[in-house]
Amino acid sequence: MKRILLGAAGAAGLLFGAPAGAQTYQDSGGTYVRGVVPIQPGVGPLFTASNPGKISGSFSASLSGFQPTPAYSQLSVGATSSRASLPSGSVVIVYNTGANAAFVTLGGSTATATVSNDVIPAGGWMAFTVGPSTFLAAIETAGTTSLNISGGSGMPTGAGGGGGGGGGSNASVGAIGSPTPGSATYNGVLVAGGNIVGASGSAWGSAPTGLNVLGVNANVLSSTLPAGAATAANQEVTAAGASATSAQAVQGVTGGVPMPTTGANTGGSLTSIIQAGASLPINLSTAATTQLVSAVSGKAIYVTAWDVIAAGTTNFTFEYGTGTNCAAGTTTLTGPYSLVAQFGAAKGSGLGPVLVVPAGNALCAVNSATVQVSGSLAYTQF
Repeated sequence: MKRILLGAAGAAGLLFGAPAGAQTYQDSGGTYVRGVVPIQPGVGPLFTASNPGKISGSFSASLSGFQPTPAYSQLSVGATSSRASLPSGSVVIVYNTGANAAFVTLGGSTATATVSNDVIPAGGWMAFTVGPSTFLAAIETAGTTSLNISGGSGMPTGAGGGGGGGGGSNASVGAIGSPTPGSATYNGVLVAGGNIVGASGSAWGSAPTGLNVLGVNANVLSSTLPAGAATAANQEVTAAGASATSAQAVQGVTGGVPMPTTGANTGGSLTSIIQAGASLPINLSTAATTQLVSAVSGKAIYVTAWDVIAAGTTNFTFEYGTGTNCAAGTTTLTGPYSLVAQFGAAKGSGLGPVLVVPAGNALCAVNSATVQVSGSLAYTQF
């Protein structure tokens, strides 16, 4: 009996006195393997730097838009800071319903706004996460304005991803002459007239002070031009063929006297370029001579462009003369243009004459067959 009790006590000591260890198992080769087995591809426990683990599956969520509590507060804003209690809700949207920008901040019952706070332009809005704040304070610099504060929860439309709403920093525009707000704002950028507060002039070639616009001198109009600038006083004038000392010299004119010209467009001398001053249709359907431009005493006719197309086979000719349909003193201006159906002829661009009728004569067109000939004619007469 004593021997049995000693054996039981020894077994109990092994059972309860020995520290607990990891379980092991024996593989097919008879080797004992620890119960904690590293999982590939890493080594060691899961979800650590050396063995982060991978989880596959799907995740879904829904983000609701802004929902009013509904609860509202109003605040009249002036040149000194004023405040209003925030309506209930974890998010508030502040609407500027007035005509001037307002600078706003959240805080407690002593919250005070300055022009370094977030700015809400006239007609704009901004959303804030309330947090521990209980009041909104506001101030303006250009006249009174009004704020309407709506309490609620959710993400305001258009305010996600660091956009136009939310309580973060904003790129905004301050009023002219006001201190620059501390939220990525340049004072007075978008103002009537396009002026930029902070831009100052400087002498040509020196670094501008204030706003530095790369490649643009801020005060060009009131700066002295560099030496040798192409002004009227520096414009060198030389006789034709004479050497010049400056790149902007004008040759061929001495002392500002115009170059001489001859009195007529003959012999290659140019006094003016003739261009069309009128136009008319060409509409012939019978085998006849038809007057196109009537004669004017002492004036010549200059044809600068013409075109015709025929509906059948005919010969088309220009001629000039006096009397009815150039019946007296008839002189041909062109040879006969042999036309067939749906073919025609054209000449001139309207600049410079292609046909000249002597002064005191009329211009006529000759159609040799009873075929429709249509077109137009541009001319001037002087």
